Parts: sequence; structure tokens; C-alpha cells
Amino acid sequence: MVKVMEPNLETVNDYLVSVFNDILVIEESELKKSQFKDLSITEMHTIEAIGMYKKKTTTEVAKELSITVGTLTIAINRLVKKEYVERIRSEDDRRVVKLGLTKKENSFIVFISIFIVRW
Repeated sequence: MVKVMEPNLETVNDYLVSVFNDILVIEESELKKSQFKDLSITEMHTIEAIGMYKKKTTTEVAKELSITVGTLTIAINRLVKKEYVERIRSEDDRRVVKLGLTKKENSFIVFISIFIVRW
């Protein structure tokens, strides 16, 4: 009878962490070569979570990113200042604020799509 070896979970985890870190380095490097060098990787992921087509609330985006609304608010403030994101007040209920991407941002989404296809 042939005995099947169980993978060493610690080794598998180490490999996965290493691959993940390599991907982050590649993303950062490619981002810095692009016209979007003013963005960090975190900001890039925030922009991706906001998305291009549907306006989302801060709570929806924070949940998608698994971060607090307070943490997201800080990131959104920076992205608004950089003119990638805009806050849009609801016409029906002025207390409701949705997040949307600016035209500058839409070109970033195209860049991301191309970057992903290359991989």
C-alpha cells in the first residue's frame, strides 16, 4: 500500500505568503511606471472596490474591503483630494452619500483591466 504524504501546511503557507508579497511588489512597480504614480497599492484597491458602474455607499465599500468606515474615510479623503473619487449626495435623502469615480479614475480602471489581462 502506498502512503500519501500530507503537505506541510506551514511550508504551503510560506509559499503563498511569498507569492502574495511578490505580486504586491510587481503591482507597485508597474503602478509607479504608469501615469498613476500618485496612487498607492491601497488606494488602487480602494478604487477597484468603488467600481466604475454602480455608486456605492462608504459602508458598502468598507465591507467589501473588510475595513472600518473610519479607515475608508481617510482613504477616500486622499482620493478626493487627488481627484480620483467624488462624493455624491442623494437627491432624495441628503444624509446619504455615495462614492463615484471621476473621469480621471475611469481611465485608471481601463489601465487596471489591461494590467490584469497581461498577467
